[in-house]
Amino acid sequence: MALLTSAFSSCKPDENPITPVTPPDTAPIEQTGTATEVGQPSGAAISQIIGAGGGTIQSADGRFKVQIPAGALASDVTIGLQPLNNTNFAGKGEAYRLTPHGQQFTKPITMTVQYTADDLEGTLPEALGIAYQNDNRVWMAVGDSKIATTNRTVSIQTNHFSDWSFVAFLQLEPGIKVIDPGEKVTLVVRNYFKKDALSPLTPEGKEAALVNETGLLLNPKYIDQWQLIGEGNLQAEKNTAQYQAPGRIPNKNPIEVSVRVNINGKEIGILISRIYVAPMGVSIQINGGEWRTISGAGMNSQGDRHIINSMSGGETAGVLWQGKPAGNFNWTLETNAFHYKPNERVQYTHVYGMQASISGGSLTVEPRSEYLGRDIVVGHFEVQPASYLDFTVPQNPIYTTASVRGVFRVKHI
Repeated sequence: MALLTSAFSSCKPDENPITPVTPPDTAPIEQTGTATEVGQPSGAAISQIIGAGGGTIQSADGRFKVQIPAGALASDVTIGLQPLNNTNFAGKGEAYRLTPHGQQFTKPITMTVQYTADDLEGTLPEALGIAYQNDNRVWMAVGDSKIATTNRTVSIQTNHFSDWSFVAFLQLEPGIKVIDPGEKVTLVVRNYFKKDALSPLTPEGKEAALVNETGLLLNPKYIDQWQLIGEGNLQAEKNTAQYQAPGRIPNKNPIEVSVRVNINGKEIGILISRIYVAPMGVSIQINGGEWRTISGAGMNSQGDRHIINSMSGGETAGVLWQGKPAGNFNWTLETNAFHYKPNERVQYTHVYGMQASISGGSLTVEPRSEYLGRDIVVGHFEVQPASYLDFTVPQNPIYTTASVRGVFRVKHI
């Protein structure tokens, strides 16, 4: 227990391929769009020599891969891959520059992006794709994408090099958000490419251009139903909705707002927005009772060790985890921990019982984003069961368990 207190005081082929959906429209595909800035390098470039026998090059993190088949090149070429800041309005993650710029291939090459659960915030697999920036600095989505949901990959074929970006053409925005109790947030469904469709993905060889920063509101004929899962109120009209949070922290946090998308009565997918309703600080709920918020809070990191501490008067709470700064984490004896002290005599922790059993439940820390605030860390946790120690009466201490739930919204220090 002393160690815990000290820690907190320191600061195969895919089995489920899917085909992107294009509604049964015959509208022409527009090739003009909005120019954007050219991306700037955001990491170290890599290169390798690939010749007539073909080869593969991929980003250092394995997210982006280019496969060049035998016969696509007549002789040896030094192929370069440079990560870039992504200027694609519908982009997800980094963009990539492939060199030599404008390199042509006599056989189609394959580009593949590995997507994650975070990439699906506010969108769905059917709306994912890959786009390139043309000589007019307009991002063009490439048709005939292959999406594999088991492996979580999106692939396209092309015959040239340029700057490339992973994109989500259809988005419910914001995909994730944090607001105060009683606050409102407006949600909209946007299509980012110039085509009256759920997706600009079209038969092989077709392309669609990026519209602009705000995209187009999705045609209401594709909107089927809005739904709220959690407390609060939702007022929806066609492709727009407004969520009103309750005046207190809801038990389900984050709540979910979803919208069903269909074509001619056939469901294509459901877009989901997750909304945290939480004031600044660390908020704790014991045994399903009233929420308490400790407002003096912050998060800092030392290497791969991350700590959220909160303190107000004699009340303290915090979580500690090791590894990536965001993700899902289970409680452990030392590296992933929780504590809450409403006063000097009472304490709750993630270790319970005489044999030091580890609590069930988990900690979720959301990736920082423009919708949450780049300097804000948001997440939630559950400790079930948690240790409950009460030394109010020293001669007769209480040592049992409790159910603890928490949500946090703190500054990154």
